[in-house]
Amino acid sequence: MNSNFDFLQSEFPVLATFGCQAEKYCFSDPNSCLMKLGMIGESIECKLLIQVVSLRYLRGK
Repeated sequence: MNSNFDFLQSEFPVLATFGCQAEKYCFSDPNSCLMKLGMIGESIECKLLIQVVSLRYLRGK
């Protein structure tokens, strides 16, 4: 089954997995779907934070 999150598989496999699971649970278990979507948001936030901290470290601030 194709997923709307398949394009993430090559660079962000964790996000792709969470997205595919969220789609899978969308109608059968909406609460689990929302949990998976929340996990996507948290993962993106973590990746962004790592990038910001790395840039600040490299710039010496």
